[in-house]
Amino acid sequence: MSIEIIAEIANAHQGNYKEALKLGLAADKANADAIKYQIYFAEEFLSKDHPRFDHFKKQSFSEKQWIYIIKNLKKKIDKKIYADILGVRAFKLSKKLKFDGVKIHSSDLSNLKLLKLLKNYKKKIFISCGGSTFFEICNSLKKINSKKITLLHGFQSYPTLIKDINFNRMKLIKNFFKSKYSYGYQDHTSGSSNYSIYIPLLSIGAGVSSLEKHITFNRSKKGVDYFSSVEPNKFKDFVKVIRNIESSFGKKNYELSKQETIYRKTVKKNWISQKKINKAKKIKISDLAFLRSPFENINPINIENYFDKKLIKNLNKNEILTKNHFQNKIFFVVVARSKSSRLSNKAMLSIGDNCVLEHLFKRLKLAGIKNIIFCTTKNSEDDQLIKIAKRNKIKFFRGPEKNVLERMMIPLRKIKPDVVVRITGDDILFDYAYFNKALNFFLNNNFDYVDHKKLLSGAETEIIDFKVLDFISENYKNLDDTEYLTNYIIDNKDFFNTGSAPVDQKHIVDTSMTIDTKDDYIYIKNFLDNYYKKNKNFYDYNMDDMIEYIKKNPKKKKKKVFRIENLNTSLKN
Repeated sequence: MSIEIIAEIANAHQGNYKEALKLGLAADKANADAIKYQIYFAEEFLSKDHPRFDHFKKQSFSEKQWIYIIKNLKKKIDKKIYADILGVRAFKLSKKLKFDGVKIHSSDLSNLKLLKLLKNYKKKIFISCGGSTFFEICNSLKKINSKKITLLHGFQSYPTLIKDINFNRMKLIKNFFKSKYSYGYQDHTSGSSNYSIYIPLLSIGAGVSSLEKHITFNRSKKGVDYFSSVEPNKFKDFVKVIRNIESSFGKKNYELSKQETIYRKTVKKNWISQKKINKAKKIKISDLAFLRSPFENINPINIENYFDKKLIKNLNKNEILTKNHFQNKIFFVVVARSKSSRLSNKAMLSIGDNCVLEHLFKRLKLAGIKNIIFCTTKNSEDDQLIKIAKRNKIKFFRGPEKNVLERMMIPLRKIKPDVVVRITGDDILFDYAYFNKALNFFLNNNFDYVDHKKLLSGAETEIIDFKVLDFISENYKNLDDTEYLTNYIIDNKDFFNTGSAPVDQKHIVDTSMTIDTKDDYIYIKNFLDNYYKKNKNFYDYNMDDMIEYIKKNPKKKKKKVFRIENLNTSLKN
């Protein structure tokens, strides 16, 4: 999400309500994302004996004038409009005029009357922190208790001296509240200085989500609030500069750009043999050179993991070393549980001559796969699944319900495999031919992770380097909902060397054969029953058989089911 640039009108209108409207329109043309006005009534803003009471009395508008401004502005622009509310009456008017959010001045952080009204406010709230103690800030936040709060750094000194900006304070506040709130910067540096651009640029690096900048028609007139204001043409230039610099920060996730990916492929090095090494021998680092390679897919092998392993085939001179040169300990991990939000107890549903889970076990064994671990939960309803695993002589482990990764890792840490093949209990149409293709793709190119993204869902393969799983488990927090680990790796694909194994064009169809719903179950059951009628076998089908059935029996389209909500990718502190 890009930084929201807010044009602050403040009192640049000089008490002329029609001028206030014109400034809002000018801010829109200058490409501001939002416009903000100050709403106040002198009587609830200052005591009558205050030296500036008469000044603010002249600058303020009547309720009727505010209705005129906002009504006409909304007719002509489609931008968010916020209000600085300097009192209870001002807040009530902002609600009446349906502003998109409000800003609380730092001087109102102890205004109990106002804070109480904000407690159930559903729209965006900006809280100005300048000139406030940290205790005042915390106390006001407790009273408001909103999830849509942006804490604003900066204060209204006209102009603010550079030495007084103190971004380190914002850093301290961010570290204290973590990600609970959003953060913004309200700029009051001199509008005639280059710092009026430089300082907001620095705020981007500090991680702000909003930027507030004063706007006026003519600084030379030296009217109210002209000190920190810029004219519309300069405001437009300001927005352009911010957008350009903002793009340099990229996305919030770790992602290589297109050009960066090209660069990586250009400079990438691989371990290349300096002589022929016969199979059954162990490699030495002195036998190899680390050199740039023209092969795009092949990633450098983690050489330290293979010094103790014997080659299973000859390594020729000038050949790139890959995982496929070694014997790899490969383990299949089947993950399933009885509880499901979409189709309860689906693992036990009857399918063919067995249940869903048993069908998957038999399909794997038919493919000659022996190293299988079944991972389920400690919940009593999963006792029935353990019985099926025992009946099929499948090793099993019972672990946490929500943290699926840890449920897998506890037994895998003892085994220490090289490669993990993860299969979920609702993907029962595992295709061995495509698995072999994917495995070779994984090993020959030294990938950390490989999927079959284009392959029929329900038959695809997911292959992961054990060290990657161990890395994720050790270094990332809040992985309590890791059932959809695939999504996690794909969403953070540039953390690792990932790839998608190729799929024959004839096997690419826009149909899911994963058992998510009752309709999915019936469709797959019908496919297997149909196959049995022709072949008297529930298990020996291949991809051609599945595609043939789908083409003859098109599946009704359904809305996409998003199988992931929020996996926190933050590194442990």
